[in-house]
Amino acid sequence: MSSFKRSGNPSYYEPSEAMEEVRGFIEKWQNILGLSEWEISAEIVHSSKIHGGMGHSSWNTMSEKAIIEISFDCVDEHHGCELEETVVHELLHVFFNRSYDLLVSRILAKNPEESIFEDLCAQFVEKAYENDIERLAKTFVTLQRVIELMAERSV
Repeated sequence: MSSFKRSGNPSYYEPSEAMEEVRGFIEKWQNILGLSEWEISAEIVHSSKIHGGMGHSSWNTMSEKAIIEISFDCVDEHHGCELEETVVHELLHVFFNRSYDLLVSRILAKNPEESIFEDLCAQFVEKAYENDIERLAKTFVTLQRVIELMAERSV
């Protein structure tokens, strides 16, 4: 968990330290996930900007650019958010964006005249996709930490 607290005020963190850590996680996981060619930037934002979530990503496949937004709440350790997992989660959205966009467009193309069917399919696919991304992010971070720990012990 991140700790960006100043002793005088327990709910205050230093944003520059948080951004430094976020950028470090992006660089690390961008390489691990094979997204080195992407230009990925980050912002720390109020949770209302990302609908109460801990993170959000947007991307442009053609230009290979992405923006990851991390909630102020996520860098505040009192909210229980795991900052590295949130960064990995958002990078996985970028990683899988082509496949997901294609899958949704194919499902919705099957029955375009039935809007209820479209809505249900989109909701189901979105929920399943989000759950899969979350599981993958937790698994990848855990495995990477085990690898790093084993490497430290072998030195």
